[in-house]
Amino acid sequence: MFARPEVLANLQDAVREGLRRGVDGAVQDLRLFTRSWDMALAELAVPAVLWQGSDDTIVPPEAAYLLARSLPHCRLEVIEEAGHYWIFGRFNMVLDAAAAALHA
Repeated sequence: MFARPEVLANLQDAVREGLRRGVDGAVQDLRLFTRSWDMALAELAVPAVLWQGSDDTIVPPEAAYLLARSLPHCRLEVIEEAGHYWIFGRFNMVLDAAAAALHA
């Protein structure tokens, strides 16, 4: 994905903007990621779709599989042979799923 100039530029802009005011937000994200969320995921009643690249080296697929099993109304979509940035090649798939959910 990084060979595509528009993807690389988008990621650089996102990181630059995300860190513009400092690293506090990124540090808080890491804190939240590495500790218990203190909420009963099994009690959540809203439907969810979780997408995960099978070859993601940033977010381990096992983390997504565990989260999907923890949510009672979750549909897990594994994107085969896709890494962390698979979304850049499949925006329409996600937007179509969101539109369908809004009209369901």
